[in-house]
Amino acid sequence: MAGSPFVQNVANAGYPSGFYASQTQQLPHVPHTSTPPHMLHPISHSPGYSAPRPPSGTRRPSPYQPNPGGCAPVWLIFVFAAILIITSVTSIGLTVLSPGLSLLNGSTAITPGGTLQLHGTSFIPGSSVTFSLDGTTPLFFAHQGSSIQALHNVNSLPALGIASVHIDQIPSANNAVTVGINGTFTVAFTIDQSWKTGQHTIRASERFSPRSASITIDVHQSGETPAPSPSASPSPTATDTPSPTASPSLTASPSSTPSALSCLNPGSVALGPVSEGYNQAISTQVTLCVGGSGMVNWTANWDQNQAPWLKLGNNTGQIQAPGQQQISISALATNLKAGNYSATVTFSSQQGSATETLNVSFTVQTGCIRTSQQTFHFAGVAGISDPQPQTAVVSNCGIVGTWSTSVSTDNNVHWLGVAPARGGLNGGSTQNVTISTSILKTQLGTGTYNGTILFAIGSNQVSVSVTLTVQAPPKIIVIYPNPPSYNASTQCTLNQSFKAWTCIASISNNSQSMSLSWKSFSSGVPNITFKPSSDTLPPGGGERVIISIPENSCQRPATLSFVGPANTANISWSCSNIP
Repeated sequence: MAGSPFVQNVANAGYPSGFYASQTQQLPHVPHTSTPPHMLHPISHSPGYSAPRPPSGTRRPSPYQPNPGGCAPVWLIFVFAAILIITSVTSIGLTVLSPGLSLLNGSTAITPGGTLQLHGTSFIPGSSVTFSLDGTTPLFFAHQGSSIQALHNVNSLPALGIASVHIDQIPSANNAVTVGINGTFTVAFTIDQSWKTGQHTIRASERFSPRSASITIDVHQSGETPAPSPSASPSPTATDTPSPTASPSLTASPSSTPSALSCLNPGSVALGPVSEGYNQAISTQVTLCVGGSGMVNWTANWDQNQAPWLKLGNNTGQIQAPGQQQISISALATNLKAGNYSATVTFSSQQGSATETLNVSFTVQTGCIRTSQQTFHFAGVAGISDPQPQTAVVSNCGIVGTWSTSVSTDNNVHWLGVAPARGGLNGGSTQNVTISTSILKTQLGTGTYNGTILFAIGSNQVSVSVTLTVQAPPKIIVIYPNPPSYNASTQCTLNQSFKAWTCIASISNNSQSMSLSWKSFSSGVPNITFKPSSDTLPPGGGERVIISIPENSCQRPATLSFVGPANTANISWSCSNIP
């Protein structure tokens, strides 16, 4: 319509330098004339139209200047393009380019001690890849050294020397390798001597995605012909969700690994050394591994007639595959002489023919024992008291062992004892034992007795001699009256005031080395008193005793008694009527 505004693209050719062809200017519609394109015609407006005036002092923009809001900045276009490219590459890597493993040295058959050069492709660039053996045992970096340079001619990325080691020996941080920018890596595996012969699966898994690839190898002894094994083809795992587009994707080919025993760590154990006869079990643990899936029932067997000293915590068990179980191995030297003992334990399962072998060695050494002294002397008094106990110190001059004792006496009476009679001692350790003798319980008479205590660790013994001297006890001797008999009329005094007879006795201790304790009593006539009634006589000492006997009809005699530890001295008493 005439006079309506419209948008016209202005060509770059007819305008001064610096004007962009993509810029546009809103112009009124004018009839076509022969006026050159670079000439501007007056703009006509409809009646009543009032053109806006710019503010005072404002410069009217030229219709030929660029419009600052006409297009997106160039840097923003590049950012969106980079994001689109990275997203596309990642999507293709997750859906189409599944990871793969191959062997650079060609053959999958290898002997223990050999090296496998493993090459990974189509992994996510810059990702971290970990390795595992048979689905249960992680493979760790043993070192990074000269072996890295050996594979530079195969791949531009450094190769890593890797060995199969126990999971407790190497930190888990050494289990991963970083994928190169081209999605590849090369690593070298050293086949450890402990790997069981047969087929094994090595799997490489991206740490932060479920993508992985695996390869099967055949380990065989040198000179043996390896069993046929599957070709070294990767086992990709599809992880991406289905795409609505018709782009191709790989479907995982599930591989079912049979359940079976896969490893035993360690493969041999050494128990001991201990002293012969040691009655405490020496123990350690081994780890039994199973691979595959499902429950594995295992059994352990060995020649128990040849190795009755060997014990397992469990002879049978179950392990959920893939997994592992700790098994206790112990040995007991109670009935063993010094020597080196060995046994072979075979672990098998109902789920497969694979077996694991454990070699057990047990070292038993001759014992060594000593005592602080080899002779002890005891002395006591027959019928009075037992001698004070004495202490001996027992020491183990060998390795850990159990000591014991045996006691004998020359009269076959059990008057000699030792406590404790047995025990365990570490090498270089000591223990106090108490040696005692008994006179009262065994009622030993005066004399000298001999006994022997044998201290032993295994076949090594030390003999301790014990001598017991039993002395005669002190005896009471009646000095007066002599003979020990009173005739009251001639040897005692009648006290009319007290109505009692007073008699004086003299007694003594016949021992020159021991004191004597005595006491008194009487019979026949009631209410007889002694002053003193009891006392202790020093060695060789004596004393006077005043005896008071109530006046009586002299129809009954009386007996006056002095009782000591070894004897009783009696004095008879009688009287006659006084006219």
